[in-house]
Amino acid sequence: MNTFWSFRKNSKFKKTYENKVELPKIENIEIKENYKKIILFVLLILILYSISVNFKMIQLMRKISIQLSEIQSEIPWDNSKIFITSKSNIANTFGLNYFSQTILLIKKPKDLIQILQLHPNERFILIEDKLDKPWSESIRNQFVNKLKITIIKNPKVHLRFTEIQSR
Repeated sequence: MNTFWSFRKNSKFKKTYENKVELPKIENIEIKENYKKIILFVLLILILYSISVNFKMIQLMRKISIQLSEIQSEIPWDNSKIFITSKSNIANTFGLNYFSQTILLIKKPKDLIQILQLHPNERFILIEDKLDKPWSESIRNQFVNKLKITIIKNPKVHLRFTEIQSR
C-alpha cells in the first residue's frame, strides 16, 4: 500500500470536498436561428455527399462482379487446380471467391521455377496483369522442351492467363 494513502487514511485532518459546480442542462441551451439553418445545411450537404458516394460504390461493385464473372468464364477450371500469381490483390480476389482452388502468391520468377521443378507433371495457371512483363516468357527460355506453355486468350479481361505444365 502506498505510504501517502496510508498517511491520509490515518490522518486526523481529513477534508472532504463536495462538487458544488452545476453543469448547464441541455434544455437551457439556446441556439440562434441562423446557426440552426447553417447546421441543417451542412447536414444536408453531408447526406447528399454520402448518397453520391454510395451510388458510385454500387456502380463500381457491379463492374467488379461483371469482371469476376468474365474471369471465371475464361479460366479452365477442370484442367488445373493450382493458380499462381505475383499480385496480392489477385490472390485475395481469387481466394475469397474460389475456396476450393489452391492459390499461390509468389514474389519472384525464381519462386515459380522452384515450384515447377518440385512438382513435375502438375498443371498450373499463371495469372498476371497484362501491363506487367510476362513471367512465362522468361521461364520458357530457362526450361527449353521441359514445359508445355499454353496462353489462354481473353480480350475482355485485363489479366493474362497462362497454363504451364512441367514434363
